[in-house]
Amino acid sequence: MTYPGDNPAGTGSVRPSIPLTPEQDVNRDDSLGNLIRTATEQVSTLVRAEIELAKLELVNSAKQGGIGAGFFAGAGVIAAFSAFFFFFMVGE
Repeated sequence: MTYPGDNPAGTGSVRPSIPLTPEQDVNRDDSLGNLIRTATEQVSTLVRAEIELAKLELVNSAKQGGIGAGFFAGAGVIAAFSAFFFFFMVGE
């Protein structure tokens, strides 16, 4: 499974796909208990897949936030050194 932004050349990071089971044929002669069991399994699979997707999105957001914080800290350091030389120039 590919996602927007994935690099098809294989040089970027590839997100893992979430394995889902194929849809099964409906047996019209199944009992109500079997239908409820099947529905429960499908809902369980859906919930697990959504949790895995949320984890992937959270990791990606955290990574981007960390990079942004690093750039912000670097800008702060540059501003601190610039302020030192600016006040040194004003004092002259």
